[in-house]
Amino acid sequence: MEQSLIEQLMKLEIITEPDELTTHIERIVQGLGFDYFRMAIIIPVSHHRPEVSILNSCPEEWIESYSRRGMLARDPVVAAARRQLTPIWWDKVRGTDEQMDVMIEAAKCGLRHGVSYPLHGPRGEHGVLSFITERERPGFYLEITPTLGMVVPSVLEAAIRICRPKGDAGLKVIEADCLFWVSAGKTTGEISIILGMPERTVTHHLNSATRKLGANNRYNAVARAMAGGELSWTLDRVTVIDY
Repeated sequence: MEQSLIEQLMKLEIITEPDELTTHIERIVQGLGFDYFRMAIIIPVSHHRPEVSILNSCPEEWIESYSRRGMLARDPVVAAARRQLTPIWWDKVRGTDEQMDVMIEAAKCGLRHGVSYPLHGPRGEHGVLSFITERERPGFYLEITPTLGMVVPSVLEAAIRICRPKGDAGLKVIEADCLFWVSAGKTTGEISIILGMPERTVTHHLNSATRKLGANNRYNAVARAMAGGELSWTLDRVTVIDY
């Protein structure tokens, strides 16, 4: 089974369409003994209105109800995935009455038992991937945990590649560098000295970055770039603490 699973995970690398990805993930999870899967990827294209992509093999009744009733905002599993890194066992999920109503409604549609993995991508993406069964299977979830640890990152990488808005090529290195120095409180003149280029060139790169990020000004661009993982630290000048 392990060799077959590895081959299936490798096939994720060549999939290009969301529907095809959904079908392939469904094949993988059913082969592992689960009935359904559900995956939500939140892509920070905008701080106030991020783009959410949902891939799942759940019953149509649940898919329609979840969307129509706006359950994403009060889903306790999604809430837990935003504050922890470890797997979320459904039988241990707690929340407000409104949140727990989501779990009750899910159970009515056959989504009774599950484990969910928080997702965190390289450019600020986050979300959750759930593996679900209709009936309780004592010991099954603990036994399958090591295997799921191999499945989750492969599925996440494929989902980000496919679901991110097309044409989102990210910032050029020099654009990110200019924004970094803006975030450090530097003026255009100071940035030009630091990077060794004319002020008009710095302004050009900042304007380009601002347009790409759909921002109103350079400061808004910094906020969006940080939320989207476009600004990350470098390791050439660091303080290393050995314990």
